[in-house]
Amino acid sequence: MTQTLTFFSWVRDRVSGLVTGQAGGRANAATTVTLTAKDAAGGTIGSQSRSLPFQIAGPADVAGLSAGAIVRRYPSPGVLDHESDRCPYIELADSSLPWRYTPAATPPASNPNLHPWLVLIVGEEPAELTLSGDSATIDVSIQGGPHALGAPSSPYRFAHVQSDAAGHRITRILCGRTLRAGTDYLAIVVPAYDASGVRSWNGTAPATVPVYDAWRFRTAVPAGSFEDLAARLRPRDAPATIGRAPLKYPRVADAPELEVAGALVAVPAQGPAVEEPLPASIKSDLASLRLPARDPEGRPIVTLPRYGDAWNTAAPDTSTWGRTLNEDPRHRGVAGLGLELGIRFQEDLVADVMAHLGALHEARQRVRHAVMGVAASRSLWRRRVPGEPEVAALDARAVDDSPRDECWNCRGHRDG
Repeated sequence: MTQTLTFFSWVRDRVSGLVTGQAGGRANAATTVTLTAKDAAGGTIGSQSRSLPFQIAGPADVAGLSAGAIVRRYPSPGVLDHESDRCPYIELADSSLPWRYTPAATPPASNPNLHPWLVLIVGEEPAELTLSGDSATIDVSIQGGPHALGAPSSPYRFAHVQSDAAGHRITRILCGRTLRAGTDYLAIVVPAYDASGVRSWNGTAPATVPVYDAWRFRTAVPAGSFEDLAARLRPRDAPATIGRAPLKYPRVADAPELEVAGALVAVPAQGPAVEEPLPASIKSDLASLRLPARDPEGRPIVTLPRYGDAWNTAAPDTSTWGRTLNEDPRHRGVAGLGLELGIRFQEDLVADVMAHLGALHEARQRVRHAVMGVAASRSLWRRRVPGEPEVAALDARAVDDSPRDECWNCRGHRDG
């Protein structure tokens, strides 16, 4: 299905259309306010209009981003195998946030000349970036190129708003620096302008700036993306024994050697790999080992398990997979290895399950609290509300006819 996406260089709130310039790191704006005086009869007796100047908050007024302002970080924090040819970026919940506090007038809709006040910087620690509390120092070596800042009224290619046909918007701020394979990186979200509206760095000296968000990741080895690595794959002729192992069945003296195939096997020249039919003598002997048996003293003998009994106790061999598994020693051997691993590592498996239960204890406690609340409400209802319908109706009318003394929003809530 074809999807049409539209990309915008910037998005701003309507109030930003009143901006005329900037001073002291804040955008200057003005609007016209008209006051009209009327007499008791409603007639107009005078009117005056004045231009009201005001300032819009700038980067200096931002103390930090709320917890939900950034809805996605790519790569995810702590990733150890990020593809080195993919740009790191963040996605924001508010589509206008990256340009809201830029100290500049709003350009025409077709003009891309508006720089975001938020940018994403990615660098190596400590050579390029030094994080200390809520601030970071950016070394001169990475202040240029993709990290270079422009004037507030200049375009910026590493931020955009994506919109689909339904009007759903995704706002991204990217970092366009080149990433090296097998390298640890620090990503930080910082303001592009300082308190006075000047660029936070200009490439002449290390710059210390506030940090609104930070996370770390590591790139994968070798360099490139999954598509690059997949494109390097070339078919090779594999030995016929690849993915195959011999299996002997000594209970039948003249039984031929069997072959167990793994998940990946070499493709024969004559066509797809096909499993050889099981000799009848082996199949018959294996079936006898699965039948109930007793020793000369009449005591029961433990025979081979029937895989599938837990799901179909009546006849596990009636299904194709059950029949193939139980009647062939090649498949029984693989199943037995899996069962053995489960037995050996059952404690570790249970420990992993317990570690991934998360907030199950808290969830159970909340459910118990809810159950207790329902029980308490039921008890109050039974003790406070009369059981006879006639008495209950009289009480309801008495409540409804009582004088009302309430605020407007309570009355509106009841009447509504």
